Amino acid sequence: MEFVINNLANLGLIIDIIGASILWKFGLHTALIDNKEINEVVDGGLILSVSKDESSSDISIVKRLSKIGLLLLVFGFIFQGIGNTVSSEKNYQIIESIVNKSIQLENIKREVVELEIKFNSQIAMSSENINKGLKLVSDRVKSIEANKQKALRQANSRKLIKNASNRTNKFTVSDER
Repeated sequence: MEFVINNLANLGLIIDIIGASILWKFGLHTALIDNKEINEVVDGGLILSVSKDESSSDISIVKRLSKIGLLLLVFGFIFQGIGNTVSSEKNYQIIESIVNKSIQLENIKREVVELEIKFNSQIAMSSENINKGLKLVSDRVKSIEANKQKALRQANSRKLIKNASNRTNKFTVSDER
């Protein structure tokens, strides 16, 4: 059913082609046209005049086929109009959906840009904090190194003093002997 609804304009075109083919083949019968002036003016063409040779059954068949051809043309045009209306409505819904999706996409892009800005600022803050932390560690290492050097000098000084004190004790002990 949905296939028919989606292709209603195409179906109408096919019905129009069939109706036009019937009218081309059998023409309009003069009995369908009530205007005598038109009947007198038009001789041949798509309008068939009644000849005395034709039987009443042939005339009724031509009348029926002419009416069917006209009806098919009318219904074909009606189907095409309905099909175009339905197609237009579906196109409108598709366009509306596309517009909504593009608005959502723009909102997502905006959110991504905001998140990127926040992320970059956090990275900058983190790198700043890392630099501060590295400076603190470096300063602490320098402080420890300075304290170590100071402790080594003090230890060396004590050792020197102790050695000097031992030498003086040796000299004093040897002088006392």
